[in-house]
Amino acid sequence: MGAGNQQERLSTEEQKKWFLAGLIDGEGSVCISIKRHSPSPHGFLVDPEFFIYQHRNRRCLLELASEVFQTGRIFPKQGNPDVLVYAITSRQTISEKIIPFLESYMTFSGKKRDYALFAEAIRLFERREHRTRVRSSPHREACLWDEP
Repeated sequence: MGAGNQQERLSTEEQKKWFLAGLIDGEGSVCISIKRHSPSPHGFLVDPEFFIYQHRNRRCLLELASEVFQTGRIFPKQGNPDVLVYAITSRQTISEKIIPFLESYMTFSGKKRDYALFAEAIRLFERREHRTRVRSSPHREACLWDEP
């Protein structure tokens, strides 16, 4: 079988995942928000977030992400209702669904390093190490990483 037939061997589910990987590469983002929150033990909340943005005419693409990940919500972007946002903000869901997806399907992405750092941060959360590192850091509001 020639190289031109390789895509035909992928199941429909695999095709959806590879398509979604391209969509995420172009229209997706990962973020870790650090917000002041006085009632928290250390005065801050640290929340990972995953987003995909799309014009409202392409809502079906965000629904595909919802179908593949079996979670998330779609809502208008604040200040621009023509743009829809697909968001996953649950740390557990990001750990269980998004990180494995990024590690499996984003291996050729230009954002690969960003995704690896995001995964590393999520693992810090899982081990609860973020609490000690944030507390001991003199730069509590600094970004977790910088571009090279």
